[in-house]
Parts: sequence; structure tokens; C-alpha cells
Amino acid sequence: MSRDMVDAYVERLLEEFSGNESLTKDDQGGYAFRHGSSGYTVRVVGNDERPAVRVWSVAVHDVEQTPELLGTLNDINQRLLHARVYWAEKAVVFEDAVAGLALNKGTLESSLVDVAEASNFFGPQLKERFGGSLTFEEEPAAEKADPTAEPAAGDGLYL
Repeated sequence: MSRDMVDAYVERLLEEFSGNESLTKDDQGGYAFRHGSSGYTVRVVGNDERPAVRVWSVAVHDVEQTPELLGTLNDINQRLLHARVYWAEKAVVFEDAVAGLALNKGTLESSLVDVAEASNFFGPQLKERFGGSLTFEEEPAAEKADPTAEPAAGDGLYL
């Protein structure tokens, strides 16, 4: 599947997810969305042989890199199942990627949810502890569920 084919498919899926049939790409070819206190972007990257879909959210801006921050991000990475978190250019970023050949409605939706939930759950905690600012300041709402929590015994599917 070529990069252009993946890009067209991503656009169609994002239109379906958002209910907006006239999405606009940014200057780098990404689609920007808001969820909670976070903004996130979806962009097709790579070449025709290995296209991928990258989903990321800058959870905290203007935060200094410290050993304590990096240790905390490492702890979060150990808990996340699919997404990852890192510090770059004075920002904490949550990110996931899906190989173009593996892309379908479920894999893209999972990637979007994983990044958005992690960014919205951990972003305010990281801001409180290490400073910086959120992309969108929100009124305090109901406590968000930990996106890394293991299911309780008895939850889930039965065989």
C-alpha cells in the first residue's frame, strides 16, 4: 500500500471518527484534533515502501529536562501498553504509530485512544510535578481513569 493510499484511508477514517467531512491538513500534512486538555496530531510518515501513521500529543509544553522527569517518563513507559512517552524540545510527548500495512479502523482508533487517554491522564500530573503548561487548560472534571491500569480479577472475556 503506497503512502498516498494510506493517507487517503487515514483521512476517510478520521472523517468517520470525527463526523467532519472537511478535515484540513496542517503545513506538514497532519490532522490536528483536541481531546480534553491535549491536542493531538495524526500524520502519515515514511515512504511508499514503509508508510506508517504517527499519532502524537504534546501533553506538557515548556518543561525542563531533569533526571527526575526522565525517570518518571521511564516509569510511565513501563506501564503503557502501546503508546510511549518522551521528552523533546522542552515538551512531554505521548506517541504511537501504526504500520501502513496493518492499518484498519480498529488499529487507528486504538492508537488515537491510547495517546489521547495517556496524554490527558498523565499531562496534568506531570505539569503539577514538573511545571510547564498544558495545551488546553480545563476546568477540573471527574477523575480520569488510569489508562495503564490492569483489569480487576474477573473482568474481561471468558473462553
